[in-house]
Amino acid sequence: MTNGFPYDGQVLCTPGIAAGATGSGNVYPGRLASANSITWTGIPFVTPGPSGTRFLRITNVRANATTAPLTPPFQISTVSAILSAPVPVTYPAPVIAFGAPGLIFSTAFTSSSTVNLTFTENFATAFRPRIQSASASPFSMARQDIPATVYNTESQFTPCFGNANCSSPPVSPIGLADSGTLLLTQITGLGAGAAFLSVPNQVTDVVSGTAYLLVAGKPVTNAGTTSVPVVNGTVRLLYDIRSANPTAIDSFTIPATLMDSSGMPLPFPSQAAFTGQLGPVNNTATASSTAPEPRFAPQSQ
Repeated sequence: MTNGFPYDGQVLCTPGIAAGATGSGNVYPGRLASANSITWTGIPFVTPGPSGTRFLRITNVRANATTAPLTPPFQISTVSAILSAPVPVTYPAPVIAFGAPGLIFSTAFTSSSTVNLTFTENFATAFRPRIQSASASPFSMARQDIPATVYNTESQFTPCFGNANCSSPPVSPIGLADSGTLLLTQITGLGAGAAFLSVPNQVTDVVSGTAYLLVAGKPVTNAGTTSVPVVNGTVRLLYDIRSANPTAIDSFTIPATLMDSSGMPLPFPSQAAFTGQLGPVNNTATASSTAPEPRFAPQSQ
């Protein structure tokens, strides 16, 4: 909210400072008032006149989607302003989302030792990269600081408080996610003879999406394959979405070949079990300064 005063880019305010005075701004951080409410205090408000309006833009708010109903829209229950005089709010309960499962996971064997692990979006914006790329490199980061722009990334509004002379990537943690959407596979029941699972370092889909294998938390950037160790008959794979098409259904297929200790293909045993879900997986259901952003509830088995 600018209150009618011009600002050069994003200017962080000092709560309680009058609009237009030294220390005022157009970005007002909120604070968590309870498990399901956020409060902004000390925000100046200049009335726009009897026929005017002011736009209050709320962004970078995350909610526990496991509580969202799957049919009615997910709403902010109430937006209200407490001032010396009543202020009418045109949309006091705005719709912010529609609840729906984001992933369809499937498996298909192409041979006794190779299985295709397929992750398909249930809607076109379920898979999101961490942030927009600043260059051709998928690991570069650009600022996302144009108000009201829908970026379709896991990061949201990343304001820069440097009078339009900010660096890329954003140095402020405000709005910046810890990762893109992750594709998580766990395979169990592989038996004592299983030593490795050979998988591609990167996968692409027909609508220009890309995902990178994560090893020890880092993306594997070289071409080719990686042999991921099987431990006690179990192996876990993580792929980080680095690009996705927000107007089409992305579907990533990961061919995985089971191998013995000599590197030879090994048939999957009949008791092998496959699960797939979105990540990172974390049980934290409330606001947290240490839990990953985004995060997904563990899938019930």
